[in-house]
Amino acid sequence: MIPKAETIMSGLRKNKNLEEMLYCCPDQLDARQDVSAKAGKHHKTTSRMTVKHDIMDDLDDWEIIAMNPFVQRSPLAAWHPVGLASAFPDLSLDNDCPRIAPSCKAFSIPSTSTGAPVEADIDLPGNLKDQVLVFKYKGKIHAIDHQCPHSSFPLSQGSLFDIEDFGVVLSAGLTCPKHGWSFDIFSGQADRGNYKLKVWEVQLRDPPVSTEDGSESTDKEVWVRRKQRIG
Repeated sequence: MIPKAETIMSGLRKNKNLEEMLYCCPDQLDARQDVSAKAGKHHKTTSRMTVKHDIMDDLDDWEIIAMNPFVQRSPLAAWHPVGLASAFPDLSLDNDCPRIAPSCKAFSIPSTSTGAPVEADIDLPGNLKDQVLVFKYKGKIHAIDHQCPHSSFPLSQGSLFDIEDFGVVLSAGLTCPKHGWSFDIFSGQADRGNYKLKVWEVQLRDPPVSTEDGSESTDKEVWVRRKQRIG
């Protein structure tokens, strides 16, 4: 955490007023005190408000949530490693197979467990409730619920497509073959009804060890976690 954010969070733990803390970060205020005496009180107030917005921009979502007493706080979901990015072939490069099943992976990650993910058999996935489906499409790693929110069918059997408007690609979607429903893989929005596919957060991290010859690997580790709900 950055120093100014540490100052704020420390103050919050001591039940100090947030406004007071935002106005009392010396390193930030000093950097903006090179104003002329003609500026007066209004300029100083503006400077303080700039400091406040700068600090808020530097805070993580969970820190902002922690500052809001009206937001219901829930335990943060854990990040889970699901393999190297090179293990997920780009599905946009395979025009012969519209299904994502051969090139995707599914993992069982119970919401109440902090243990390691267990890879599921794509052909016999079993209980889909706590499974995440991970795949790469057009250079981007995606992670979504394996279970279709409409029919509980495994979405690994579905097919990907581009969402276009007059030839302009706006997003990408996944069609569930059971009833033909489609979902935006970025927002989770369905093409009909009020169903919404849960989209997971994805991070690409440097691997903890280097290659056998001592050089650093250019490959990345893929980490996923359930998207945090605010409120």
